[in-house]
Amino acid sequence: VNDVKDRTINPFNNRLTLNDLTVSGSSAGTVFLTDITCSIFLITDAPKTIAIPRRSSVVSTNFDANGSAGNLITLMTTGSWSSTGDNSYIFADNTSISYVTVSKNTAMGAAIPFDATNNCVDGGNNINWEFETSPHESWYW
Repeated sequence: VNDVKDRTINPFNNRLTLNDLTVSGSSAGTVFLTDITCSIFLITDAPKTIAIPRRSSVVSTNFDANGSAGNLITLMTTGSWSSTGDNSYIFADNTSISYVTVSKNTAMGAAIPFDATNNCVDGGNNINWEFETSPHESWYW
């Protein structure tokens, strides 16, 4: 999927199986993914928004999402959401993640917790994601 803007990839109630899924190009926009299996899931050329419907999943051996300073990739769950049971899911055995904002997602697979400590933002309600904690955080008893 190259140079997308507001594109939907939907297998119409069946799981779509691909060798590689690369979302790239300079156009900002939202790519909606639902129930996809692939060997490599690569997101480049931020800013991009990847929207996965609640309770849907993307399964890949390798998940790479690398934005840059000022050009974050947004990974979010869409649809009616009331608890983390409504999260979207990404299953991966290997990850490379930087400059990504993640909201309402559950990470699964051999790579958990997903390492999101390289300039990533915790948008809330994530499971099995590891974000960098603030170095200025103080705890008092």
